[in-house]
Amino acid sequence: MVSRIIELEPDATIEVVDQLYEEDLEVPTPAVKSGYGRPAGARAWMWDGTETTIVLAWDIHGKVHDGGQRYLQKKHCLCCGFSGFREHCTKCRKETCQRCKSGRDRKQIIPAIYLKESDVPFPQLLYGEVDCFLPTCTRRGDRGFRNLEEMHMHGTGRHTKQFEAHRAVQQSQETSQVAVLQQQVAVLTAAVLNGQTAPKPSPKPSGRSRKAPATGTPEAPLYDPDK
Repeated sequence: MVSRIIELEPDATIEVVDQLYEEDLEVPTPAVKSGYGRPAGARAWMWDGTETTIVLAWDIHGKVHDGGQRYLQKKHCLCCGFSGFREHCTKCRKETCQRCKSGRDRKQIIPAIYLKESDVPFPQLLYGEVDCFLPTCTRRGDRGFRNLEEMHMHGTGRHTKQFEAHRAVQQSQETSQVAVLQQQVAVLTAAVLNGQTAPKPSPKPSGRSRKAPATGTPEAPLYDPDK
């Protein structure tokens, strides 16, 4: 429904409603080709097996990318553990390291990023059996955490609000459990106090009783003149 105003007299107006069909209002749009979009990154692995993503640089026509070569050219130094350089280790060169000849020993320099997981030279145990607290997170099953500390760090960094709510629920449950234990201890203590009786005398030793030796200063003997 479209409304318009028409003028009949200089001092009077009337509203007239015309019904227009959808085809009268349609605006032709250019044809759009359907297809897959070009990828912005590629999956890769660091020298220790850590999964990462490298950015692909495309040409101005959007048809050819560089394959992530600017990232694949980065190196890692086994001597000091520094990564990100291209030719020589800048850290070892700055510190004049004697073990790797100031970062020039080729045996200590390896690629920092690999496109295949099987090519990683020093894979480490990056996953464990501890699942993420969030059921929808991908860090579960064979991609879990090695310990609770790593899971807590992941939760505080990736799922901040959800982790705060999870911790609040855990603390409330722990508080209720402590309250139940305290109540049970109080009930047991009251039962023990109510059933306590007067202490019984210790039984006498069997057999002939011996007189206990006298204590203190012995009395002086009496004087006898006949002796």
